[in-house]
Amino acid sequence: MSPINNKAIYLRFAKAVNERNLNALDALVASDWLNHGAEPDEPAGAERFKRIFSDLIAACPDFQIVVEDQVAEDDKVVVRWTDTGTHTGAPLFGIEPTGKQFLLTGIDILRIFDDQIVERWSESDMLYLLRSLEVLP
Repeated sequence: MSPINNKAIYLRFAKAVNERNLNALDALVASDWLNHGAEPDEPAGAERFKRIFSDLIAACPDFQIVVEDQVAEDDKVVVRWTDTGTHTGAPLFGIEPTGKQFLLTGIDILRIFDDQIVERWSESDMLYLLRSLEVLP
């Protein structure tokens, strides 16, 4: 696939989450994908993302992924993203609702094969998220 087509994979991923169509992630994430730095008990395929985004949406009903930048070459796509929401719903990461808006920024490097994410490296600023919820100073 071309780099432009590969960039579209993540755009479809973000759109599915933003539209609350989490089952669409099944077609975008390979069932045997490799998530570098994953927990040993992490579920396979899109189930990890579906679980995470279900929890985020439950905690922050206005949750959105904003794609800030994308760079693609060959089978790799680098995405700089921002997640936003207001913590008015369920607990988030064990934190009771704060009513605060949050901002989580991160960068993913994705390897795409046959229109699916098959490998992922990710970094995000969880400290800033906790500060924006006023859990930490």
